[in-house]
Amino acid sequence: MLVAGDSNTVTTNIEGGIKFRFDPLLITFSQGNRQERMRLGSIVSLGEVVVDMFACVGQFALPIAAGKSSRVFAIEIDPVAYDFLLENIRLNRLETKVAALLGDCREVHPSGVADRVIMGYLHDTILYLPAALDTLSNRGGTIHMHIASPKKSVSSLKEVISVRAAERGLDVDLAVRKIKTYSPGVDHLVFDIKATPS
Repeated sequence: MLVAGDSNTVTTNIEGGIKFRFDPLLITFSQGNRQERMRLGSIVSLGEVVVDMFACVGQFALPIAAGKSSRVFAIEIDPVAYDFLLENIRLNRLETKVAALLGDCREVHPSGVADRVIMGYLHDTILYLPAALDTLSNRGGTIHMHIASPKKSVSSLKEVISVRAAERGLDVDLAVRKIKTYSPGVDHLVFDIKATPS
């Protein structure tokens, strides 16, 4: 809610040389994920195809595309965030590297193409894992699954991940990292899932 001042609340945030335009009254832009965005941008290898399943305004997709990846598919379901994503792609001159897709990532994701999948969403993210696994190329790849979870749920989440991967003929190597405390007893975690054909 705007209390006073200019009614135009659209702002531009510059992070690592990337410009992000958005309206903070309509879009969440978490500064707490900055280190993770920078980390992903640094570990993507030359020529990787990356799918960002919850792109928002491009917080993960754009730094990766500006770096070494050959192609980034950025999926966003919210039309307002999607419009800012399109604007940010143009603003950063990444039209030849980023393909923006509007819709539910479970329905509009490309299949069998990704070397790396980013699932930067915190709520019930595990429900989207089958789509992420189907997005991987036939060589397998890496999925970074963000989720807000109590520590006691980590083992059960690992089990679900292994089962879903096995259903698709994939073995997984799992690592879990804490990004930050989300709420009392709940952490923002990332499951780094390296999947390879069985």
